[in-house]
Amino acid sequence: MGNFSKDPQTVLQDALEKGYTRVRFQQGKPVLDRELNLFGDLASPQRLAEHHFGNGVPADSDGFRISALDVAGNDFTIGAGRCLVDGYEVALAANTTYQTQPHGENVVPFPVGASNVYLRVFSSEVTGAQDADLNNAGVGDVGFETAIREKAEWEVLVTTA
Repeated sequence: MGNFSKDPQTVLQDALEKGYTRVRFQQGKPVLDRELNLFGDLASPQRLAEHHFGNGVPADSDGFRISALDVAGNDFTIGAGRCLVDGYEVALAANTTYQTQPHGENVVPFPVGASNVYLRVFSSEVTGAQDADLNNAGVGDVGFETAIREKAEWEVLVTTA
């Protein structure tokens, strides 16, 4: 996890419980990481979409549609497209399969009998170790990581019904 002075989720929850809607910075005052993080979190499109737009794919889209079931081969096709889940938009540029999806850690043999197939969307942190551009090492730059990024990721899971 990133090096934060206070847990961003705790700060956001506290601010929401107090009814805060914005962060305003004052002239001549220091800026704290927790204030910058709260500023971004309060204005986050993900936070607004999670509560007001719902989940699903755009109209006339086959994004993440499951097709070409191959029970013997323990595989199926996952269709290219976009999907909004809990405010996170994920995208798949080209069709893939259950076996070859980007996060294959949880690919398991299909259970016997009926099963559920679902799209799990989650957020992960990206640091300079995963993306060298975050190390700000360009000519005239600071030469070290100053901020991490959060990334929406996905996996298709199969469970017993």
